[in-house]
Amino acid sequence: MKSRPDLSTLSFEQKDELILQLWDRLDKLEAMLLKNSSNSSKPPSSDGFKRKPKSRRVAGKASAGGQKGHPGSTLKRVDVADQVQVHQPPQRCTACGSKLDLRTATIDVQGRQVIDLPAIRMTVIEHRLQRVRCRCGQAHTGCYPEGVTQAAQYGATIKAAVVYLTQYQHVPMKRCTRLMQDLFGVTMSPASVHAAIAQAHAAVAPVVQALGESLLQAPVVHFDETGMRVGTKLYWMHSASTEDAVVYQVHAAAATRRWRR
Repeated sequence: MKSRPDLSTLSFEQKDELILQLWDRLDKLEAMLLKNSSNSSKPPSSDGFKRKPKSRRVAGKASAGGQKGHPGSTLKRVDVADQVQVHQPPQRCTACGSKLDLRTATIDVQGRQVIDLPAIRMTVIEHRLQRVRCRCGQAHTGCYPEGVTQAAQYGATIKAAVVYLTQYQHVPMKRCTRLMQDLFGVTMSPASVHAAIAQAHAAVAPVVQALGESLLQAPVVHFDETGMRVGTKLYWMHSASTEDAVVYQVHAAAATRRWRR
């Protein structure tokens, strides 16, 4: 590190020259700090999470909200409802008090629809083996279905749900277990969620291998990356894609820096 000059020994001309040198150096340092992947050759992984995306909306060009001619996304009715509830009119006329003949009542064709979710709770299927002995003395026993190996275990649908929530929707494991408990009454530990993810990983490994081999044979492959958090650490989601296949892989930021060197 250079030592600071003794300003008392410098002439006015030397001080002016020093100020200009420091000013140039400051301009270069500020330019370096402002560089990112959008205005230089730096990779997106060097941006981190500090750079905020710029809005593409031009001030004063269009008002906020939906624009004129936009198709919109209004909730639409279904053609056939799963359940129809008929609400009867009162038993007597509210004007004269006479009893109404409901046999002559008509039902509106166009009612109001409420789209909702049914009450979803877990179901438990218990498998029991049947045994029988032949007249000759030979004993015969039924077999458990494939995959039923424990006294109590989670089914394929529950495993698929936690894999979808954690791997596609990026729900943390602990929050995923709370979600399964609150919505479906399923009590799970983070370790059980991790085991389901590992099982899914092993199941899709041949497919991922085949996708990787197809990318190696492709004449043109597009590569991209974006930052993501794994716990409290910065990781990078890398993608390789063609018209027919896409492969995603997550790498630690430190490993990515070593790879670039």
